[in-house]
Amino acid sequence: MKPGNILITPTGQVKVTDFGIARAFGGGDELTQTGSVMGTASYFSPEQAQGKPVDPRSDLYSLGVVVFEMVTGRPPFQGDSPVAIAYKHVQEAPPRPTSINPAVPRSLESVIARLLAKNPAKRYASAEDVRGDLRRFLEGQPLQGVSNAAAARSPHAAAATVAAARAPEPTAAQPIIDTTRAMPAVAAASAPKAAEEYYEPPRRNGLFLAALAILLIALAGILLWVANNGNEGLTAGSGTVVVPDVIDLTQDDATKILQDLGLVPDITYEVNDEVAANLVFSQDPGSGATVQENSVVKLTVSQARDAVNLPDVVGLTQEEATRVLNEAGFRVDPVLAPSDDKDAGIVIDMTPQPNQDVNLDSPIQITVSSGPAEISVPDVSGLKTADATNALGRVGLPSPTLELEPSTDVEKGLVIRTDPPSGSLVSKDRVIIMYVSNGPETALVPPVVGLTQSAAEQAILNKGFIPVVENGRTGRVERRAKVISQDPAANEAPRKRRVGHNPGWCGRGDDNDGFDRPNNRTDDGDNGGTTSTTS
Repeated sequence: MKPGNILITPTGQVKVTDFGIARAFGGGDELTQTGSVMGTASYFSPEQAQGKPVDPRSDLYSLGVVVFEMVTGRPPFQGDSPVAIAYKHVQEAPPRPTSINPAVPRSLESVIARLLAKNPAKRYASAEDVRGDLRRFLEGQPLQGVSNAAAARSPHAAAATVAAARAPEPTAAQPIIDTTRAMPAVAAASAPKAAEEYYEPPRRNGLFLAALAILLIALAGILLWVANNGNEGLTAGSGTVVVPDVIDLTQDDATKILQDLGLVPDITYEVNDEVAANLVFSQDPGSGATVQENSVVKLTVSQARDAVNLPDVVGLTQEEATRVLNEAGFRVDPVLAPSDDKDAGIVIDMTPQPNQDVNLDSPIQITVSSGPAEISVPDVSGLKTADATNALGRVGLPSPTLELEPSTDVEKGLVIRTDPPSGSLVSKDRVIIMYVSNGPETALVPPVVGLTQSAAEQAILNKGFIPVVENGRTGRVERRAKVISQDPAANEAPRKRRVGHNPGWCGRGDDNDGFDRPNNRTDDGDNGGTTSTTS
């Protein structure tokens, strides 16, 4: 499952295809080692990266990578080689989408986190379960596959974030599945079924049982160490975290602790006369609970009685938003973030979410668009056009415009330079002009036999060549002297020598004037001043 295998029709239908793996190892980020690992490194699951058996939950992991890229603009793992990317899929936790795009709703982030679980057993059990949670997210309902705290936080904001991406409802004239059919339709009213879990058949031999016994002993030792040394903030296992105690901490401190552990704080405010304002007095799950990474931890923060309703300033300019919030008594903390669909200076998000009562002493963070993200133009000089085009595409730039240009220094077919030049920062939709060498400039040698010397020299210079003159007789050239031969011959196409590179006429003189001469020809005929000119 990857973007290259997902087609969207003009009417909004989404079709999944699979054209298979066609390229050999060493090109792009394809891994095609037969019998071991097959797929595209950026989108395959940890079990694929390790050459282990796969099942439909591997496709759900790949779908999580695609959704992550849809909301952030890049895959969760990037590297210099397919092997480096594969290692990250196995060993590293994916970044939170909100760390790249703060506008991603927390509930959608939780769905992505479960899709990207390293352990297949911790992912959604089936694609039907994923579809159910995504539909509930779009409708602002609590999720079933992940913590309900995120979905309950701001259903209207979540629905608005993805409303533009929703496909149109099917009509009688436009069925959702026509010629491309993946599986029988599931009735919308039917309850989601628990998907069957997949397990690799055990190898029941003495070595397996011995290894299992050693593993259980080691696990018991770890649990005993945890019991004796405390577990606050301890990572309980791959993809899980032990929730720390953040009661009586300030909102900012509690938020930072949770985020550093890979958890997502969901903050609500409540008047509490027994607790100082801006302190956490309730959390769910409580301290010591073991949860998945990227799970939501609901915090209740004490609110003073002078709390006021937080106005919605999303869509206003930074100046207008600051004025509105200051007039309401709030302190504003602006941050910048790129946005492809909002002009620079427009507020694209705010924390806490608007339209709720908030302490006046709580800072309000507004996220302001800095405009489209800028990309540095890579240096593609000396590359073939196909390789240069791929290099531009890898950093997110569109296909370039090609211009041919003669060059005596760069081999034909290779890139000479780009406009804008390499290192320039441009928007991701900027079309780069790529100048490609078509080899040295050439021209046809003009016919000059029969012309006077001065006329012949001028004709040769006009074509960009340098004339070299041989005189049949020493001394002053007669005005009536005519060209009797030329080399190269007329209408041949030698490499053109630019006048600017070799200025002027090489001239004539005695044998010691410093110029190399071709085989001299003389004519002692009646004219006495006949000239042969070699271009």
